[in-house]
Amino acid sequence: SGIALDVNTMRSALQVGMINETDIELALQHLFSVRMRLGHFDPPGPLQSIAPSVICSAEHAVIARNGAAQGTTLLKNQGKALPLNSATLNSVAVIGPNGDLSKAIAGYYGAGRPCNGTYSTMVDAVQQYVQNTTFVKGVPGVASTDTSGVADASAAAKVHDATVLVVGTDLGTAHEGHDATNLTLSPAQMQLITAVATAARQPVVVVIMSAVPLDVGALLSNPKVGAIVWVGQPSVQCLGVGDVLFGRYAAAGRMVTTLYPVEVQHQLSIFDMNMRPGPSTFPRPDGRGCKPGNKSVPCSNGTAVGMCTPDVDCAMGTNPGRTHRFFNGSAVIPFGFGLSYTTFTYNIVAAPAATLSLAPVQALLADSEANKHSFPSLFASQAPAAAPAKYLVNVSNTGSIDSDDVVLGFIFPPNAGVDGMPLQSLFGFERVFIKANETVTVSLYPDLTQFMRVNRDGTRVAMPGEYRVHFGLRESASLGTGRGRPTEG
Repeated sequence: SGIALDVNTMRSALQVGMINETDIELALQHLFSVRMRLGHFDPPGPLQSIAPSVICSAEHAVIARNGAAQGTTLLKNQGKALPLNSATLNSVAVIGPNGDLSKAIAGYYGAGRPCNGTYSTMVDAVQQYVQNTTFVKGVPGVASTDTSGVADASAAAKVHDATVLVVGTDLGTAHEGHDATNLTLSPAQMQLITAVATAARQPVVVVIMSAVPLDVGALLSNPKVGAIVWVGQPSVQCLGVGDVLFGRYAAAGRMVTTLYPVEVQHQLSIFDMNMRPGPSTFPRPDGRGCKPGNKSVPCSNGTAVGMCTPDVDCAMGTNPGRTHRFFNGSAVIPFGFGLSYTTFTYNIVAAPAATLSLAPVQALLADSEANKHSFPSLFASQAPAAAPAKYLVNVSNTGSIDSDDVVLGFIFPPNAGVDGMPLQSLFGFERVFIKANETVTVSLYPDLTQFMRVNRDGTRVAMPGEYRVHFGLRESASLGTGRGRPTEG
């Protein structure tokens, strides 16, 4: 992704003979074909005439703020540490290197100065509810090793009614063309969290800003950490995160990535691009099994020259699979996870017959082959009329707080996890608002491509066998299940 746009990468590849000018011409054809479809070379249209004043209007600011609130995901809420009650708090300490982070994450893909350079921070997000808010960094930055400010941060936590720690990563940790080097918070940040949590009057709230899937296992097991909130990169509207912390907006976000245990970074090379689990053809990144010697060739895992023998003598890594579809290990936080301030129950009220026909799937594959399409038609595969299995799920808010809920539908194929088959796939989701003690009916269905498998040569075939359907997460107490068994013909 993006390689065809990177001039420096293509120039380097051309110089070493990895590509030729024909490859570059093909990349340019693809690039400019898309740009033409997007109208980049047409006369100015209605979108180009929208003034910045419209984009930065009060109405659009509300939309952006609500977006940040909707994406805020609650990973831990021990003893109902959240939501905070502004009426009973006289003071709050906001502590951490990302507490005043705003512009560094706001303007990455957007304009350099969106909305006249107005950026809200997590300090602003808290201060809108509790005026007496104190900010202490504790450590200067997410990658800093300077812990001289930890004592001041701990002292602040002792004298304030509540403490919100804001940690994570920034664009110095990972960005386009620069990968993160580990899956953990920096040692200085972990020291800060431990010290502040120990000193604080009440269990602390930890807000994590990160685009990197960090291992938060130590925070989950720390009894002094009352709540963990994952906010990703909330851009210019951190105020929406504050709305969730103080209960104006009930937490309903879901994790859009799997949080892996840190051991994964030691066993799987970043150069191994396979999604499916299995032995890796690249050495372990941690250098385990690398034999000492006097050879001048370093291992590809970065061990210094002269400290090990060539790659052939280094232990090969193991790929545990990537994403919730293929990862066969124990996730720290699974894809789709997210707690709520209320409780929900799911009940399937309409389901397909136990035996279904794969004829629509086979017809779609035949049409794709006849028209020489690399992929089945998106419109045909997702058309409701073509869906072989449709479900109606009653979602009931059994708690006392009005809240959104994001209903996730997962499908488990035949021979899940065997011979390249995914363990599961997300086939649909729906976000609904449900008042306390009320019920909403949600309709979800797997499209035709969910009943196909992709062979090693890239061809697609209809896949008969028993499929299981699941609504919600297996880790949740509120689950619904259904079964369908497509057959040939």
